[in-house]
Amino acid sequence: MDSAKPARYTIYCHIHIESGRRYVGLTKLTMLKRWNQHVYNAIAKRGRGCAHFWAAIRLYGKDAFSHEVLEVCHDLESANVAEQKWIDHFKT
Repeated sequence: MDSAKPARYTIYCHIHIESGRRYVGLTKLTMLKRWNQHVYNAIAKRGRGCAHFWAAIRLYGKDAFSHEVLEVCHDLESANVAEQKWIDHFKT
């Protein structure tokens, strides 16, 4: 019997509380672990692909954002589709 956990992909949203602007992402980590990575990368100015979002974290501070899980998927293909759906929905 295979005891391996099935893959789990989380579609999440970080929201700048004052402006309502959103960042939608996909992770295999928990949303909180991914948020902590974003904060670390913003402060360290490391990584690629999220430069505007990380600049907002540096400018407003990590406490200026709220967070929510939008959807959980069990395979990468459906997670990619779901992420795009939410990006389109929020026009992010």
